Amino acid sequence: MAISEPVLRAPRAAFFAAACTLISAVGHTLTNHAPVSLGAGLAGAVGVFALGYVLGRRERGLSVLLPATSIAQLLLHELFGGNAPTAMTLGHASHVTSMPLIHAAIAVVTAWWLHRGESALWLMIRMYARPFGPAPWLLGGLPRRPEVVSGPAEAPRRSFAGRMAGPAPVVRGPPAYARTP
Repeated sequence: MAISEPVLRAPRAAFFAAACTLISAVGHTLTNHAPVSLGAGLAGAVGVFALGYVLGRRERGLSVLLPATSIAQLLLHELFGGNAPTAMTLGHASHVTSMPLIHAAIAVVTAWWLHRGESALWLMIRMYARPFGPAPWLLGGLPRRPEVVSGPAEAPRRSFAGRMAGPAPVVRGPPAYARTP
């Protein structure tokens, strides 16, 4: 299964959009004491979905997810902020300074969470897709067995009584006295 197939890109982008949009909308609803409008929520989700779909061509790490979630939080803040009463009209000056910090924290947590999910998803795809990949004979045949190269012949070993001694027996497992009958 190719990483860029829409069958994988669309659900990953939808999860990215849901995580970013819902967390931001809940935060704005709690801080503004007014719900985010449905139109603004849908517009934000569609925009973040588009960003996630563009980035979903391959597995992404924190170096891409952190800026992506930061941009998504910034855009969602601007989109959701236009629908709610401003902090100055409510008389909450601390709201103006704490909102960027809250969005930054949400971006970091969401990026880490999405990174862990991406890592787990692609690990499972690598592990479980391997048996269903192309058969080895389609890729140019089965690998050849290595040839056994024998070294110089060893001189026979002599035991204490002068008799010929064979190779030492190979015994696997616990000692005989430890075995139960």
